[in-house]
Amino acid sequence: MIKNILKKAVFSLFLLLFSCSECQDQSKIRALNWLNRTYGRQTALKNEDLFAYALRMETGIRNRKDALNERALFPVLRVGSVDTNNNCVRLLQCALLYKGYYLGSISGKFDKATASAVMEFKKHALGGKSIVNPLVTPLFLVAILDKGSYITAEDGDENLRRIQQYLNRNYARKCSIITTDGKYGLRTHFTLIQALQIETDCENTNGRFDQELTDTCPTLSAGMQGRLVYLLQCALYINGIKARVNGIYDAYTTEAVKQFQKECRLPQTGVANMSTIKALLLSTGDTTRPANACDTFTRLSYQAARALYLSGYRFVGRYLTGTIKGYKGRRIPKYFDKQELYDISRAGLRLFPIFQAKGGNDISSFTAKQGKQDAQEALGAIYKLGIPKGTTIYFSVDCDPLEKQILGKVIPYFREVNRIMKQYGYQVGVYGTRLTCSTVSEYGYAKYSFVRDGSPRSGGNVAQPLPKNWTFDQYYELKKGEKFKFDGGMLDNLDKVIASGRDMGIISPKILKKQK
Repeated sequence: MIKNILKKAVFSLFLLLFSCSECQDQSKIRALNWLNRTYGRQTALKNEDLFAYALRMETGIRNRKDALNERALFPVLRVGSVDTNNNCVRLLQCALLYKGYYLGSISGKFDKATASAVMEFKKHALGGKSIVNPLVTPLFLVAILDKGSYITAEDGDENLRRIQQYLNRNYARKCSIITTDGKYGLRTHFTLIQALQIETDCENTNGRFDQELTDTCPTLSAGMQGRLVYLLQCALYINGIKARVNGIYDAYTTEAVKQFQKECRLPQTGVANMSTIKALLLSTGDTTRPANACDTFTRLSYQAARALYLSGYRFVGRYLTGTIKGYKGRRIPKYFDKQELYDISRAGLRLFPIFQAKGGNDISSFTAKQGKQDAQEALGAIYKLGIPKGTTIYFSVDCDPLEKQILGKVIPYFREVNRIMKQYGYQVGVYGTRLTCSTVSEYGYAKYSFVRDGSPRSGGNVAQPLPKNWTFDQYYELKKGEKFKFDGGMLDNLDKVIASGRDMGIISPKILKKQK
């Protein structure tokens, strides 16, 4: 008896879910049919891209910046609005239908059903205990018509969704409305920075952690509370630090700040100063902070290595193979030899080996076949240098691949590299953007990450946390005209790096013998 009842309940639930899903699919089809009939003949665009085209045709609004402009051509829609000379209400109803908020007809009449759908959307976008109304301003029309979702994604985070809703409630009028799917992406990232710029009275609210924000960045500490503390807690949370997000700088926040500072090798004060806040929101962090490591493609003499040591450097990255173009087009070796390794070790530095293929800055060159060839070439150099087994060799991805390129190109490459290097007793590291390093490491093809953080606008660095297995963080590249000067010479191609201490690199076998 009970089994039969349960079977009927499960079957009924299945039918309900199926019918809801089928209903949503039918709503999407209805919306797209109308959209294509009305605008599809005028353009080759499909599906969601047609919404942006239709918005521009009906209102003149091209982007979110236009929607924030008070002079936008689009009027406010409200209950009772009727399409006469344009399709604004129909377009609104079509978008609400497509997103699943509306089940009525695309009539062009702003009725109660349309109003109810608008208010439901606003509740999802603003969250909290927001009192919503059915008015549709340009700001909300753009949000309703965009591609993003305002319900929690399957892989979304509810706490992050509440953060997105908080940003919409408090900053949308100056920053536009962002999606509230619980996934941390570019728009959430830039809006968080914009919010910080607004709270620190920056003239420029461009969503970039520029010099003005660096100069006005506050110092936050225990006992403080308010919006700045809330934004700090948001930034901690999206960087994987499970802080309380309540706007109060309590003991939990202090510990969260200390944890982040520890992970980034910043002084563990528990006080969120400019260096800490900038590290939370920009891959380079504070570029004026002292480095304890570097990398260069220039051969280092004992004098240069010793000068680096006396300046606080303890590690240097050098290449196993390759040449660079020098004076009058001559090819100059960029790889180190036994003598240079000895000079570097004698000066007190430790070396971490880097392998960069000829096409290392071209994503199309990354294939499984190339990975096999590169691993074999790296092994040839390793044997000549006498590098001990167990050493980590950092294979370079010196470009900014998209996620699909990483999966389709970089992963097969590192699969082969990892297979061959491990077979001969060596560990594999990956050099690249945060996204590249994290993805290759998650697949198990790299033990450590040498992060290419010095390019903060790279897509693989924006809105990406620092990989957990990072060993070296390249955060600043000397600009043209900048040089590291020392008695007897100078280096003008030095990259500043922070070493985490997870990988201690290598020293010359000669030095090892003397130490024994």
